[in-house]
Amino acid sequence: MPGHTSPAAQLILASASAGRRNVLRAAGIEPLVAVSGVDETEIPGETVREHCLRLAILKADAVAATRSAGLVLGADSVLDLGGEPLGKPATAAEAVQRWRAMSGQTGTLLTGHCLIDARTGKRATGVASTLVRF
Repeated sequence: MPGHTSPAAQLILASASAGRRNVLRAAGIEPLVAVSGVDETEIPGETVREHCLRLAILKADAVAATRSAGLVLGADSVLDLGGEPLGKPATAAEAVQRWRAMSGQTGTLLTGHCLIDARTGKRATGVASTLVRF
């Protein structure tokens, strides 16, 4: 129908990350948040990049499976330091200990993304990287 626009699809963020939610809000997008509850255990032999993308896909898949419509965004960030994946530190003391151990090193912060149209199942995935010097 000429001149007709369909309503914008709801964006569902498959993450409890306040940082991701704030980035979306800063872009003028108010996401619905649905935490996936995905097991983030590493699989022996997978690279840090594979691990990061796999988690983003698992999170998006888990939430998309509960929806009949909307765009589901799954994401995960992992620091690759010498081929070892480092997730978020559990405590402030652990964070300080890591910073001291990483001093003088360079790592790669990887962020995997998976966007799924819950209505059609179509998806797009990717991994972005940023060098981080400590």
